[in-house]
Amino acid sequence: MDDSQCNEVVMTAPRLKELTDHHSNGYTQEGLWNPEDLELFNRIEAEFSRLPFCMDGFVHVLWVSVPRGSEEDYLSLWGDDDEYTREEILEQFYHDHPDEEDWYRLVHYHTERGNRGISFDGLELCATPDIRFHRASGRRTEFLRWALDVTRRTIDSVEAGTYRDHVLQDLPLAYRRGVVRRSDLWDRGYRSREDVLQGLTDGEVERFRGIVSEGMGEGPSKTVPSMTLSDFLDAASLCFSAQGRDIDGMTKHEQYMRYSDGRYGRLLDLDPDDPEAFHRFVFQNDEGHAWEVLPGSCFTRMHLYPHYDDTGCHLYLCGFIHRSEFVRSALALHDAGFPLCVDSASKVLASFDGTDWVGIVPRGWAVAYESHHYKEHDVLDCIAYTDELIEKVGDLIEWYDVDTYYPIDPSGESTDRKGNRYDRLSSR
Repeated sequence: MDDSQCNEVVMTAPRLKELTDHHSNGYTQEGLWNPEDLELFNRIEAEFSRLPFCMDGFVHVLWVSVPRGSEEDYLSLWGDDDEYTREEILEQFYHDHPDEEDWYRLVHYHTERGNRGISFDGLELCATPDIRFHRASGRRTEFLRWALDVTRRTIDSVEAGTYRDHVLQDLPLAYRRGVVRRSDLWDRGYRSREDVLQGLTDGEVERFRGIVSEGMGEGPSKTVPSMTLSDFLDAASLCFSAQGRDIDGMTKHEQYMRYSDGRYGRLLDLDPDDPEAFHRFVFQNDEGHAWEVLPGSCFTRMHLYPHYDDTGCHLYLCGFIHRSEFVRSALALHDAGFPLCVDSASKVLASFDGTDWVGIVPRGWAVAYESHHYKEHDVLDCIAYTDELIEKVGDLIEWYDVDTYYPIDPSGESTDRKGNRYDRLSSR
């Protein structure tokens, strides 16, 4: 393959979105198997080798932009579609691409273990294929040709000293991170306290405040010498009831079979009154699914973990996204006298009071798993950037500095880091 096959690749944001489309869960890993794709990846990696790693010792990150293109460009992607009118199609065009350019982070990694790949808008293409990965189809070839072209041009600008100023000047506000007080969202009518309470009463909130005052968010209320399967199923049953599940006429085993995640291995086969058998299972079980008392995605499920330490055993409740189920489960376990620690209890209470910070993630990014990236603020929940958000609370948002990643300063950190190490391989 000569350079002419990779240079001057014309690309528009809608076409790029089409080329990198992946599963609806927002993140996909694919292994590169096609010889042409692997060659293109090797050339991309060679371009990245012109730069030092900018984080964690094995990652390169570049901001890249893609023009939106014309209306006719977008219409051509629809072909002879008769289901929608021209106006409906163009409405979708401007909804998906409101800016003149879409901005992304193109990530390359090469770990000490030899894992190599690139990540772009939730699509990770791995040059060290693993049997767990989907096998990449030939439709990634056009994307890789563009990635080679944009990588070369962007690194040229880094070496020419123009890259950083270009990003700082042209990156739209919609692609920055920020925070806003939750109470400000309520006061300006963008969100309400009821959105957070999810049906909880003020009385339940005050009872939960009591749990926080007792320190159950920092550590267990107490510990017990041992725990049995029967003890755990009693606790799980309280959670199911607190969630509003119909448990009438069901044994504790039946409840767990019906309302837990279902991937609990041989948990229910244990002797219900043998503490040693339960202890062994806890330490031999290497998956968290066995303890899911509210099934869901990685972001939304709730766990009730048995936890052992030098002081004894207690239960650890985590998974606060479904606030009402979480709080009511905590109250039920507390009132029943179970040894309990409640994850993020103080933060959850602050969200009810509106005193905490809400993270604002850039346009097009998923809000899941983002809260811990805000190092300068105590963030529990995140919301997506929208024009309405800016209209209502834009003057109250504290914006984070842009991390351009390059050039690298003498300390080894990329410029403008400001401590907010929020980078993820899969983020846009």
